[in-house]
Amino acid sequence: MSREDLIKVIIKHTGLSREEINQMIECKKKKLKHLVNDKIALILIAKNLCVDKR
Repeated sequence: MSREDLIKVIIKHTGLSREEINQMIECKKKKLKHLVNDKIALILIAKNLCVDKR
């Protein structure tokens, strides 16, 4: 699943805006000292929000 697909799934399941998700990505990467890329950060965010990635 691409980065864009993950963003769309999170938006659909949570009602969050794209901007809110992008802020969450940056926050997650900062917390993990930029050891993860955007896609991994999105997967972690989806898991934390209990979003099924399918």
